[in-house]
Amino acid sequence: MCHRIVQEVIFAQDVLLVSGHQAVPLTVIDSILKLVLHNPDWNRSPMSDVVRDMFKQVIPMLQARTEIQRGNRPNLSQLLHDFQEWDATDPKDHVYSLVGLASTPGLVPNYTKTVVEVFTDATVAVIVESTSLDAICFDQDDSFSHDEFKLPTWVPNYAIHHGQAGAVRARATWPNIFAAGRGCTSTKMLLSQDHTLLEIQGLSIDYLDRVFEVNGEDSVNWHSQVFKLIPQFSDHNGLSNVSSSEHDATISTLILGQMDPSNRATNLSILRPDFIHWCHFNAMATSESTKQPPIPPSRFLQALERHRLSRPRRMFAITKNHRYLTSVHAGAEPGDEICVLPSASIPLVVRPIETNQHGMTCARIGTAYVYGIMDGEAWDHPDRYPQRLYTMV
Repeated sequence: MCHRIVQEVIFAQDVLLVSGHQAVPLTVIDSILKLVLHNPDWNRSPMSDVVRDMFKQVIPMLQARTEIQRGNRPNLSQLLHDFQEWDATDPKDHVYSLVGLASTPGLVPNYTKTVVEVFTDATVAVIVESTSLDAICFDQDDSFSHDEFKLPTWVPNYAIHHGQAGAVRARATWPNIFAAGRGCTSTKMLLSQDHTLLEIQGLSIDYLDRVFEVNGEDSVNWHSQVFKLIPQFSDHNGLSNVSSSEHDATISTLILGQMDPSNRATNLSILRPDFIHWCHFNAMATSESTKQPPIPPSRFLQALERHRLSRPRRMFAITKNHRYLTSVHAGAEPGDEICVLPSASIPLVVRPIETNQHGMTCARIGTAYVYGIMDGEAWDHPDRYPQRLYTMV
């Protein structure tokens, strides 16, 4: 669907969908989708995902129409996320078609501006509106890089669909789980005059030392490759000598911390036996020539499968100084740095361009999961994680 019809449909009192000689009110479609998608039994059915995919462009429009007609306007960040599956003849309409729907009108459409200026203005507006740097905590596939518009690395390409941009977007799920920047109450950022450089003080966590790419769409092959990497995640060989804290770090990283944030300790105690069983199962499959049955289902396996299927792809890495096991965007390389920025829910991977006594000029690569600092703990250890001025190009 095209962005140009968004406001016409949302603000219209009545909408009639016509196809040939057939017509149906939009309210009928809305009622059917609500009835189906809010049904617990239906949501457990495989057809639920099929219906959601079929109506992935319609559902956010209907939700926005309902809320706005009730007097509850979404913020610009939510609109940019919800309407990312829509197309636009002019890329600027990925932003400007939504400005009139937002709760706080922070942008004035100006079609004389370039796409880079419009997308950058939108990102700055979201940061100011939310008082958070989550707008720059995103992952996008390398195959859909910023080169199309030559955007700054910290500015999302709002013309990319979810299927291309991936599931790990700050507006999606991670900030509802993590708060890596919570320990700092000050978010001071500076923009260059042309809004291409973002300057902000953050914490330097560590550099990446080794990066492990796990290939293969095949589930069994992927699990086997991940299992073979586990001894490299620890100084110990085998499972019996590994402490529970090391298990927890490995488990959390393998599943990207997909747990209830209010009770992570309990969740880890539940997942630990599943993880050990998964390891023993893979060890048997590796040592025996006979074909093994499928891995028994478990909460750990379900979460691990979500990691496997996440887009863009992610890789595992070991950091240089602290030897942390991390999950990073697939574009990360050895020598990249992990940092935590104030008010940013998720650590970022940045690539140093120039480093001096004043700070680092760098390119933003993507997000990182680092067990032990995802709830703001890094700000309590200034000796371990020094502050640094980051200038993102």
